[in-house]
Amino acid sequence: MKIDLHIHTRHSICSNLDPKEIVRYAKAKGIDGIAITDHDSMNGFDELQETAPDLLTIPGVEITTASGELIALFVRETIKSGLSLRETTGRIHELGGLVIVPHPFDRYRKSVGDRISEITADAIEVYNSRNIYKKANQMALEFAKEKGIVAVAGSDTHFKEEIGMAGIITETDNVFECIRTGRVKLFHKCSSKIVHLKTIINRMKRKMFPNMY
Repeated sequence: MKIDLHIHTRHSICSNLDPKEIVRYAKAKGIDGIAITDHDSMNGFDELQETAPDLLTIPGVEITTASGELIALFVRETIKSGLSLRETTGRIHELGGLVIVPHPFDRYRKSVGDRISEITADAIEVYNSRNIYKKANQMALEFAKEKGIVAVAGSDTHFKEEIGMAGIITETDNVFECIRTGRVKLFHKCSSKIVHLKTIINRMKRKMFPNMY
C-alpha cells in the first residue's frame, strides 16, 4: 500500500484543502491511504470519514508542544498543545498512538531540533517534501540510522498538487504494525518552492477572513 502520512486540510490555517478534494486527488495519484495531520485539530479527519469509505484513512494530529511539533498517528482525540515533549509523547502512547517526529531539523518551522534526543519516538520523518534544504532531511535520516529508529516520509501537503509527493509503502494494510516494526519502504519527491509562497498568502487570507473556508 502506498500511503502519504502527512496531510493538512482546511482545518489547519496553512491549508485550503477540502477533504473531498484530498480523496479525489489521492486516488488520481494512485495513493492507497492517507494520514490527516491537522495542527492541533481532529476536525479534518472527522470530516474525511464521511467522504472516503474506500480510501484508507489514518487518524492523526500535528501537535504544537512547548519545544516543537510532534505528529500523533492512530489517536482518536486531540491532545492538548503546549505540553512538554515528554508529556506529549506520554499522552500519545497512553492513547495507543504512534509518535512521529516531523521535519525535526528544519530551522524554518516549529521543529524539535536538538531536543529530538528527549523523545521516545516510534518513527522519524526523514523526508519531508516541504523541507527547502536537503540537509535537514539528511540530518534526520542520519539520526534515525544512528539511533535505530524507524524512518518514514510525508508530503506535508497543504495544497492539492502536493498530495502523494512522499510517504511509505507497506505490504499489508496493517499500517500501525508496519510502522512500529519498521517494515516500510519510502518514496519521496521535493515540492516546488512556489508552495511556500502559496502558504504565506493563504495564512494572510485566513487571518483576515477566518471563515473563508
